[in-house]
Amino acid sequence: MGKIILNTLKGAGCGALAAIGLVILGACAEIFNIGYAILSCDCDREMLFEWSKVWILVVICIAGGAIIGLFYGIFKAKQEDNVKRKKKNTENKEIELKQRTRYAEELKQEAKKAYEICSRNRTNDKGLNLIKYKTSEQMTEIMNELTKVTEQQGRMNAMAEELRKDGRI
Repeated sequence: MGKIILNTLKGAGCGALAAIGLVILGACAEIFNIGYAILSCDCDREMLFEWSKVWILVVICIAGGAIIGLFYGIFKAKQEDNVKRKKKNTENKEIELKQRTRYAEELKQEAKKAYEICSRNRTNDKGLNLIKYKTSEQMTEIMNELTKVTEQQGRMNAMAEELRKDGRI
């Protein structure tokens, strides 16, 4: 809000300078008009400007400058707000990326632990199956579970490798 007011005042100052410049330009034109009237012996010639209304011109220029400054101040304040918002969004995205990377690592560790447990159980369970026809079914089931765990570990390794390649880890 302070920048908007400051830019409004700057605009009013620029409007005042423009008004002063127009008054000076009008005075110069009036001097040339008077000089021409003297040189052409036409001393009854009317003035170019009605100087009693010059103050209205000054006020209009100052008000116009203030309005332009107001819009400029609003535009600048909005630009600064957008920059702050983009910076905050970038920071949030970085935090989210770190969280996803950490979660992927944790998931990979869990899959690795599950694979190790399944590997240990597979070697320990061989002696427990005494009936031949059930052993092959159970071994098939165990092998299918191990295959699933291995596939999950492979996917996790691929995801971790992809994150490493992207420089996220």
